[in-house]
Amino acid sequence: MSSREEFEAWWEINYHNGNPPRFGWNAWRDGDGYKIDDDESELDGMWNAWQAATNAMEAKCAALAADNEKAMEAMRQADEVVKRAHDKFSKMAAETHGFKRFFMFAINAAFDGCDITGDQIQEVAKEIGLVRVEPYSAEKHADMSGDPSIMEEGDDFYIMNKTPTTDAFMAEVRAQGVEMLLSYLPPCYVARADIVKFAAQLRQDANTAELVAAGIITKVGE
Repeated sequence: MSSREEFEAWWEINYHNGNPPRFGWNAWRDGDGYKIDDDESELDGMWNAWQAATNAMEAKCAALAADNEKAMEAMRQADEVVKRAHDKFSKMAAETHGFKRFFMFAINAAFDGCDITGDQIQEVAKEIGLVRVEPYSAEKHADMSGDPSIMEEGDDFYIMNKTPTTDAFMAEVRAQGVEMLLSYLPPCYVARADIVKFAAQLRQDANTAELVAAGIITKVGE
């Protein structure tokens, strides 16, 4: 039902005992309005008021719908932020848990008066996930080995696993500390630009490490 039909139905109920005009609405319609030759009716004024009220109500509804969409978008963004934070802190907790388990292993051994061999330490660290084992390759691992001369191709080579999420979090803490220092320095301090650059570099290095760990990039610059 159009707005005009709704208006006419409203008029019939309120001004004509629920009945249409005697000769039908077409006899009274005049373009976009109404004209009654033999009556000083205020029908056309009512229609104009109806249209104004309807337009105002539609505009209000449109504004409410827009506000609702903005609120929903804000909620979606907030939900995404919470999910990202939960994911990051879950990864941090997993990284920290490995170190805690290793510490408890070492401290319990000390409390019990036990001697721990290097092999035992390596195996526990591998089991917990602090290190991984790769077949030794001089081309790949020589720079990582303390003494490459004692290594042979194919030997077990223990590599410390990185903690990119924790490192990124700590880098942000350090960067904010650098920026706090900057806020206490006078505006004329000549190294302000270098300090800002250093804080940005801290964040960039940590973010790059996270991307590499996630497999999104394989090296800096990709």
